[in-house]
Amino acid sequence: MDDGKEIYLDNSATTPCLPAAARAVKKALRQNYGNPSSLHGRGVEASKLLKSCRQEAADFLAASPQQIFFTSGGTEANNLAIMGTAGRQKHQGKHILTTEIEHPSVYQPIKYLEENRGFEVTRLKPDERGFISAERVQESLRSDTILLSAMQVNNETGARQPLAEIGNIIGGSELPLFHVDAVQAPGNVGTRPAAWQADLVSYSGHKFQGPKGTGFLYTKDPNLIEPQLRGGGQEKNMRSGTENMPGLAGLEVALRELPGLSPGESSSRLEDLRAYFLEKLEERMSRAVLNSPREDCAPHLINFSLPGIKGEVIINALSRRNIYISTGSACHSQKGRLSRVLQAMEIEGPRLEGALRVSLSPSTTRKELDEFFAACAEESQLLF
Repeated sequence: MDDGKEIYLDNSATTPCLPAAARAVKKALRQNYGNPSSLHGRGVEASKLLKSCRQEAADFLAASPQQIFFTSGGTEANNLAIMGTAGRQKHQGKHILTTEIEHPSVYQPIKYLEENRGFEVTRLKPDERGFISAERVQESLRSDTILLSAMQVNNETGARQPLAEIGNIIGGSELPLFHVDAVQAPGNVGTRPAAWQADLVSYSGHKFQGPKGTGFLYTKDPNLIEPQLRGGGQEKNMRSGTENMPGLAGLEVALRELPGLSPGESSSRLEDLRAYFLEKLEERMSRAVLNSPREDCAPHLINFSLPGIKGEVIINALSRRNIYISTGSACHSQKGRLSRVLQAMEIEGPRLEGALRVSLSPSTTRKELDEFFAACAEESQLLF
């Protein structure tokens, strides 16, 4: 694009911070800079802000403030859930049930426990559409299973896993604990831990227009997991370290704005955009192969392939036009790795190498999508 305008279609990697959230961060940095553990006036002000943000997160989830623990983001929240469960429950069993399509911040800590702490791990394989069946979960549970960890929305394909069905299988039992990575969900699909009978649910602020470096873990019962950061006893001894008050000030604003565009309204808008995108994909790019499921998919995320062109080549070409998309998980894209998620779905060869991910936001317009397809068609003609 020659006018300097950009088209941002990588909202699954991160979202632009809301202006009001950015202003709240700046205000907290310059004015409300106290340590919430301090007893003086500045500390009391910061403590009030911390309490207010915790209440906002609890209200968003229809939970109690005592069940909310702030972290530095989704990765730390996932690690706290997984490593905390392993530490507290290891004497009850050392079997973990998860899937082959989890985000690296779930996949890697579980792999660490398997390779270094003597845990046994069962990783469920998805079907060709990217779904894990509740039946396979039930078949794979063991008497020594202490944790089931699964994502709500896959960050590469958008596949929505049947969490309510899975929750019905294990809900009500003391173990295994049920951990859900819901980082891709807020603002795009509904997210309520009680609906899944989940024990632990992870969230990240920058995925719903909050500041980076913020996140939180919902815990049904905090006594069931072990703290991973020890020190001054912040976050009710669950996560020591001075709280990131500027970040949490912005997070509170982002959480408050989410109900302003209710999940139903947001999803409807995104569903319309997704339908338009898929229609144009078939019209403008006959070579394209859809990797995301057509049904039971988060409305903001579309994964497709242009077999014959490597994904990073298209991304670089579009980036020169100020159009931004990705090949998949931002946590892996810099490493040049092919998608583990798509490989688990038995996608391979040129289709795997040509995979692209487009992730929309409610502010995305049809005009922007038209410009994306025009640019993509031009570049693909040059590259084929």
